[in-house]
Amino acid sequence: LSGSQDRRARYRCVIAVVCERGQGVVDGMCWGSIGKTPRGTGGFGYDPLFYLPDLGKTSAELSPDHKNRISHRGQAARCMRDVIAKRLHANRH
Repeated sequence: LSGSQDRRARYRCVIAVVCERGQGVVDGMCWGSIGKTPRGTGGFGYDPLFYLPDLGKTSAELSPDHKNRISHRGQAARCMRDVIAKRLHANRH
């Protein structure tokens, strides 16, 4: 695909933390495509146009819980939670 025919898209979230116990940078990505017609009423921003082919739905058509499980922000937040937990655990000993 080239030019205007390429409708692939992704949401990306990067979280960086720097503190006295260390630092960490993580990211999360959610892959999809740009829909031609908005669908759904949930979410915000581009969610009605962000089509998830594996689910056959846009982000705006997902329940908040489902969206949080697969979203770029949810992925990054869970990764950062793990990074912080490991740092805190490692620095206790």
